[in-house]
Amino acid sequence: MYNYEESELKSKLGKLLTKKRQALKLSQEKLAEKMNVHVRTISKIENGHLFVSAETLCKLCQFFNLPPKQNTSTTSSES
Repeated sequence: MYNYEESELKSKLGKLLTKKRQALKLSQEKLAEKMNVHVRTISKIENGHLFVSAETLCKLCQFFNLPPKQNTSTTSSES
């Protein structure tokens, strides 16, 4: 089982990914293509059911021009 902090982190990362993807008007399918992952992977990350690998996290940070710290911060405010 996951502890609360890990679950919260996955949820926040998923919400951030969804927000950034939608801001660029990208579908999950298009983002999956660009990240070279399966669309189910993007869906599971966005829904907080899957945590990303370090490699995928780095790709996402580069794609969305985000520092890794922003993705893992549990104190940032949500819009």
